[in-house]
Amino acid sequence: MFPARSFYEQDTVISIPSRFSPHPRSRRFGGRPVLGFFAGSPNSCARTRVLAALSAEPGFDVSTSFAKDDGDYRERMWRARFCFVLRGSSHTNNVRLYDVMAHGCVPVVVSDDFQAPLDRLLPWREMAVFLPTSSIPRLAEILRHEITEADRWRYFQNIALGSPPGAKGFPADVEMAKSMVAAKGLDEETLWSGLSASKVFEWHDSHFWMLFFADVASKLRDRMQKACQEKHSAVLASLSGPSSKAAFRWLLDLSRRREQRRGARHEP
Repeated sequence: MFPARSFYEQDTVISIPSRFSPHPRSRRFGGRPVLGFFAGSPNSCARTRVLAALSAEPGFDVSTSFAKDDGDYRERMWRARFCFVLRGSSHTNNVRLYDVMAHGCVPVVVSDDFQAPLDRLLPWREMAVFLPTSSIPRLAEILRHEITEADRWRYFQNIALGSPPGAKGFPADVEMAKSMVAAKGLDEETLWSGLSASKVFEWHDSHFWMLFFADVASKLRDRMQKACQEKHSAVLASLSGPSSKAAFRWLLDLSRRREQRRGARHEP
């Protein structure tokens, strides 16, 4: 689904809660003069390379200088169209991902080992840009020439505004959504209309926990089904082994001898 990574299909990623909540200003598509933003320590190869490539690039706010306070940090995210999410001292899937979405800044995840939270339920390809680390030398070119404003609007809509009825949006697994809303006594449109990524990842709200447990339940169900299938396959395989074949031949031989004895009794 994302840049190459080996992981189990039943893995469930627990997101880190952001200290920021969505703000009305986060819903502004325009008024973002900065093309790409990142501020953080150069404590990984990816960060060091991005800083070297873009720190002097016009239109980018990329530096190792941290914001003076939360107000300054929020201002820089509100001014940016795209925000880089890079591996640091921890995994790529860190709190920065949820910080930038809460500010309507489209995440650009530059990673070779990213696994998304709620990956069965959220349309991540419609919410963020995913690039391998090999693309770092071309980041400026990609954001300027390969991602259109229509693309950015689609991402922005899903992270900040919520999808209108009939649009490509939440959730990705429509069948699961229908079963969930049926269980809660709500129709699909009532539950999902207007739901955005910034709302989903507010831990104090019910959306995140409802989706989280639905995601876990789905993966556990699939794992149990797979285990049953594997057990069934093992039983079938055991029946085709040498010992089973010998037993089968013995039964055939026994049956043949019984038939011969019966025939001998009825002979005149």
